[in-house]
Amino acid sequence: MAWKNKILVVLAVALVAAGAGMTVYTMENYMNESMETMDDELWEMEEAIDDEVAGYTERFERELEYTATRPNFINGESVWTGTGDNSRLLKAMRESSLSNRNIYHCMLAVEGGSVVFSTDELSYEIEDEIGDGQYTVRSDEGEYYIALEYKVDDSLSYLGVMDAQRLYKSSAGRMAGTDCSLIMADVTGNIVLSGDAYDRAVGNVTGSDGSKKLDSFKQDRDGSTANIRQAVMPAEESGNGIFSISVYGDFNRETTLFRKTAGSMIAFLLMIAAGIILFVVLILLGRKRELRGEMEIKQLKEKAKAMEELNAKTQELAHHQRLETIGTLTSSIAHEFNNLLTPIMGYSLMTLEKIPDTTPVYDDILEIYNASCKAKDIISRLSELSRKNTEMVFTEIGPDVLVNKVLNVAAPALPKNVDVHRELNCAEVKVKGNEIQLSQLLLNLVMNAYQAMEISGGVLTVSTGICGDEVSISIKDTGKGIPDEIKDKIFDPFFTTKENGKGTGLGLAIAAQAVEDHGGRITVESEPGEGTEFTVFLTKFNG
Repeated sequence: MAWKNKILVVLAVALVAAGAGMTVYTMENYMNESMETMDDELWEMEEAIDDEVAGYTERFERELEYTATRPNFINGESVWTGTGDNSRLLKAMRESSLSNRNIYHCMLAVEGGSVVFSTDELSYEIEDEIGDGQYTVRSDEGEYYIALEYKVDDSLSYLGVMDAQRLYKSSAGRMAGTDCSLIMADVTGNIVLSGDAYDRAVGNVTGSDGSKKLDSFKQDRDGSTANIRQAVMPAEESGNGIFSISVYGDFNRETTLFRKTAGSMIAFLLMIAAGIILFVVLILLGRKRELRGEMEIKQLKEKAKAMEELNAKTQELAHHQRLETIGTLTSSIAHEFNNLLTPIMGYSLMTLEKIPDTTPVYDDILEIYNASCKAKDIISRLSELSRKNTEMVFTEIGPDVLVNKVLNVAAPALPKNVDVHRELNCAEVKVKGNEIQLSQLLLNLVMNAYQAMEISGGVLTVSTGICGDEVSISIKDTGKGIPDEIKDKIFDPFFTTKENGKGTGLGLAIAAQAVEDHGGRITVESEPGEGTEFTVFLTKFNG
């Protein structure tokens, strides 16, 4: 019992360790998936804000163009450029619909690259061109702004100055009720818009390397550590084309919660493991006897299976012995019947030649001769089945040529309501075989297909193809099919489903024998009511 106790202890420790590891692994996976979801939310929020900022700036730009092309604006401009009096132009600038925009700050008149006057009392200076028709300007109070240009000619233009703080507040309003914050900066880094000093610090740490990216880093905030995740869209790739946008959040709370949950689960796991140990002990003691019984049952099942396999092999051997006996018997019968039929056919033919066809006994003797011919045909098939009196000379044969010959021979027996389709793909391929045997093989299959469709009609499809090192010849009909219960018997000698006098049951047996003589194989696929397909596979001759 000592070794059993040691096994139980090892098992218990292994269970606890595995459970703890799985718990940590599961929680880590769950945390990673949650973080990925949070990252997706950051990207979605960043893209939504980018679209919103782009909408603001596009509408602002259209309103600027509309204002600068109004008649009163153009008249004021003409007076100013002609007399130097800018009062009418200033009035038009101050009363423009552009001033109704939430992000509007003021409007500037620019001549020769310098600000001439503005709609407010401050002076402005153009700092940098940050894009096509986009500038940063600075007031005499030191504040930076973003301005969009409407160009009249090479020397004269107007700048619509945006209040970036208002734009920021409008965009940041989307994140109300979330743990996320927003940073906006222009391409030069001159204007950084954020919620507080901490945001500015994060912005400085993040920077911009000109590509869209996702950052993760830690930073102290008010004496605690912040686990920052942020989505950064630089101005070069943004939809608005002016501001770099960064949406970030502190996910330290989520990661802390995950770790606490994992610790609690491990503690619970330890308690569960103790119960499992007791349960395992009881199971091991109770299963010992059951295992012995299961082993005995398994051994009995194996013996029964072995007996079934032996019985099946015995039946198969007996079946082969019966076929072999039939082959030997049919060989002897065929020889004897040939000896008997030869004089019958000869004397019948001689008698027919000596008497006129109007004699009453002429038809009787003719019937004797015809019956002898049919008997001769049956004896010939028996000889082929027993592999006696068959010339086994192998030559090179083209499958397509062979199929065409067989179909031409069988043409007189083709039912009127049956169509024949040929799909021959082996014009350049040869097989090596006995042409007489292969012709008889295919003829038997074709005639069987005709008979299967004789009443209901249908389509016979004969096709050839290459399957690796083999050539396939397929005979497919749309007849009544073969019932499942007789599929295993169709190649047995003398087995037939035809009426008495209409079949000997030797056709498929001879076909199977011919395939075996050529080292090939034959398969059959059939569904009752849907037709039958026989496929003969022969080895391709490579010269």
